[in-house]
Amino acid sequence: MKEVRCTVEELGELCRQRKAVCFGAGDWLMDSFFGERYKRFEFEKSVSAVIDNSPEKQNTYIKVRGREIRICSLGQLKKETVPPWFFVITSRRYAGEIVNQLEHELSGCKAEYCIWPSVLNYYHED
Repeated sequence: MKEVRCTVEELGELCRQRKAVCFGAGDWLMDSFFGERYKRFEFEKSVSAVIDNSPEKQNTYIKVRGREIRICSLGQLKKETVPPWFFVITSRRYAGEIVNQLEHELSGCKAEYCIWPSVLNYYHED
C-alpha cells in the first residue's frame, strides 16, 4: 500500500490514467470532489465505485452529472474486482481511520491511495 501525495491537477491526471475508487460517501464527496469548483476534471468519468463503511449507504448509488456510481463496502470491492486499486480518500472526518483500514485490510495488495487535497487540511497523521 503506497500513499501518493499530489495536487488536484496531478490527481486529475492520475484519475484519467486509471480507474479510481473514492473512499467516503459523505458531504465532502459531493460538495468538494464532485463539486462545481472541480467540475473541469470530470472525476465522475474515472471513478468506478465509492466505498463507505456505513451499511445504510452501501448498495446505493450517487448520481453525478448523469452518471450513477455505486456505493459499496471495501469487502464487496475486494470480492468483485481485482487490484491494482487507486483510492481517493474523500472523507474529512474519518481520513485517518480509512488510511489505517486500507493499510490493514489491503496489506500486500497492489494498491495506492491519495488523500483528497482539501481533506489534507483536516488530516493529521498519528
